This record gives sequence, C-alpha cells and structure tokens, in this order.
Amino acid sequence: MIRIMKMPQSAARRLWQAGFPEDSDAFFESYRDLRSVEEYTLALCADDMWCAGLHIIPQTLCIRNTNILSGMVAGVATEPSCRKRGYAGRLMRAAGQLMREHGIALAVLDPFRESFYEPFGYRTGTVYQDKICDTAKMCPIRETEDTELLNNMYCAGIKGYSGYAARTPRDWAFRMRDAQLDGAKAYVTHSAYAIAKEEDDCIRVWEYLGWDEASRQALLMGLCEKFGKPVHYSEPVALGDADTRHGAMYCPLDIETLLTQIPAQGEHTVKLCITQDETVKRIVITASGGRALVSSHEDSACTIDAGELFLILLGARDARDVDSLDFDTADTLSKMYPVCKTLLFEQY
Repeated sequence: MIRIMKMPQSAARRLWQAGFPEDSDAFFESYRDLRSVEEYTLALCADDMWCAGLHIIPQTLCIRNTNILSGMVAGVATEPSCRKRGYAGRLMRAAGQLMREHGIALAVLDPFRESFYEPFGYRTGTVYQDKICDTAKMCPIRETEDTELLNNMYCAGIKGYSGYAARTPRDWAFRMRDAQLDGAKAYVTHSAYAIAKEEDDCIRVWEYLGWDEASRQALLMGLCEKFGKPVHYSEPVALGDADTRHGAMYCPLDIETLLTQIPAQGEHTVKLCITQDETVKRIVITASGGRALVSSHEDSACTIDAGELFLILLGARDARDVDSLDFDTADTLSKMYPVCKTLLFEQY
C-alpha cells in the first residue's frame, strides 16, 4: 500500500540523508529550524516504509517588480533501496497539487538534473557561467555578520532583476548559519557584498551582489587582494549560451493567474493555445494599463507550452525564439513581455 502524507519528524532526517549524505546533522537542524515548514512537507510510505520525501519552502518572488507567491521544492530524496519505482515522481505531482490547494501559482527549484524535472512542467529560466577573477586591485573590503546591512545591500543591488526572492530575516538567518557551518563568511565594500569561502587554490564565491557592474568587480578584485588568490564566481547569462551550468527551474501551477498578476506592457491582444501535462487551454490575453486580462476562446491559435510561456513572462526568454509561435504572435508577446535580467540565488 502506498500513501503520501505530511512528513513525520522521525523520517525527515533519514530521508534527507538518503539524498544528501554530504550534509551534516548541524546543517539539517539549521534547515529544519529556519527553512522547512512542516505543513509543506511530503513523504511517501510504501508497505510501512518511508521511501521518499520532499520539502516546499513558501517564498515571495519579485517578477517584473511584482510580488508573486511561490513554492521552492527542495530536498527531493529517495531511499537507495526504493529508487527507480517512480516514487519521487509521485511526490512531485503531489507537491504541485498541495501548492495549488494553498493558492500557490508558481513552483521553483534548483535541479540536480534538468531532465528529471522537465516531465513535471519545470523549465530552466536562469543559467550561470563560471568565471575567474585573478586581477588584484586595491579595494578595501571587510568581514561582516550584520544581516540588516547585507539585506539592505541585497535590496539595492537586486533592483532591475526579475524572478528574485524577497528575503525575510529568517532567510538571512539560514543563509548565514549555512555559511558559518561550511566555513564561508560575508565580505562587503561600500556598495557590494559577497558570501565566500577560502579554499586551497581559490576563493569560492557563493553569491555576490552590488549596485552596478563596477562595484561588483571592485568587490571581486578586493577579495583577490585580501587573500592573494584568484576568485571563482558565477555570472548569470542568457539561456542557451555556451559553457553554462544549470540554475533555477520554474513551473507555472496556474498560468492564467500568473498572466493576470505579472505586469504586461502596452496595449495588445493575443490568442494562445496553452498546453500543460494533458490539458489544453485556449485563451485571449488583453494587455491594458500595465495588466493583462485573460478570457477563453474557441478559435484556433498558436500553441505554446505553459512553462515556455512563463519564461516569457519572467523575462528569461524572447517570445520570438519560440518555434511554435507565428511571427505576429511572437512579436506581440515580445512587446508585452520584453526580455530582462533574471536572477535567483535561493537553493534550499
């Protein structure tokens, strides 16, 4: 007999360890206390054995300067003896249903492998390119544990991006405790910050942000100067660029709600046939006054995958690059939702 239910505390650590054996007890306790919400956990029990589990972290994503309630799926893990039975897939579908029941229209995750999550409607919207900074120039930096200062710098530096998490004090507490457990620290200049860890051959930067490109580069150079080592960091780049690594994946759980929440530019109307899983929705999107109205229609229209449409709403994809759209439809969508910079730091 297979049951899916709220994850019991007795099984939570064991299931996490099954998927992430490298994580210490101290890390899991930090995660449980500061990130996990018991109401948003799921576990699969088969024949009285806890076989798989996952966590959903409720969060607010700022998309085109608008706050969108979302859920980050994390800690997807299956006991080794129970793998290849479709248990994780059942949990992913149950997680989507749980979020819908709680009014969450968007799911996001940091994938271990994109191909595993794509069948559940997730699409890659933010990717990164690894870079090395090895030029030392004088730029004074200092270490800090002041999360209020870091959050102020985060809020100032993140402006102009789409898809980033609006961090809470609880988020920052977890971020800093996680850094401490792994030997990483926070460093700041007057206009940028970095969370970084000294390794044998380089300084590994977990995340960094500044008011502009010059302040971010000055920070990286300051780290080179302070430690006398090159700095290894990752830069967000456009989808499809060479030598990129995976980043955030997004799944629209209710694409019609997202269309009405995320701002649209100009005065335009477009017809779309949206596919997701085995469902098909034919809609008309009418943009006016910075918002979109959605109504049903029966006419034929260009077909687009719901996940691909969300990437257009996010600003991560140009509608003109979607093969299934004709020129006029793609051009109209690109005017309604122009490409912009996207970024998501959150991982757990």
